[in-house]
Amino acid sequence: IAEQIYTIRLLLEQDAAHDCALNAGPEDKKKLHEKLIAINQASAGQDDIQRVEASQAFYETIFQVAHHAIAWEIVQRLNSRISRLRALTLKTPERQLAGFERMTRIYHAIEQNNPTQARQEVIEHLTEAAALAKRILQQES
Repeated sequence: IAEQIYTIRLLLEQDAAHDCALNAGPEDKKKLHEKLIAINQASAGQDDIQRVEASQAFYETIFQVAHHAIAWEIVQRLNSRISRLRALTLKTPERQLAGFERMTRIYHAIEQNNPTQARQEVIEHLTEAAALAKRILQQES
């Protein structure tokens, strides 16, 4: 199930990041930067719930700016499962730094209105997160 969720996320989020980078104006970039700061603050406070919520708000902003309302609805339907996987992977020390760093790279690509780079950053981020989730779930079995 986790593999399917990451596959769906990858398909939807790479397109959303691409289109977000095409559409993002100064106010959109400011809003997205605020969401990124919230993720960093939640990470510093080691608040898993706040970190998951802040990450979700970051992605919601990307989908909004991209004008991908239907895709966001699909993501929302999967959110309880996505949040469980996110919480699972965020607990590992290697993911806490790598995840925020990856999201920062996505933000910078959008900030620079570089849709190709935004798409690539999402691909790298979710590929890494999926591999980590798979390892964790195999260890739990």
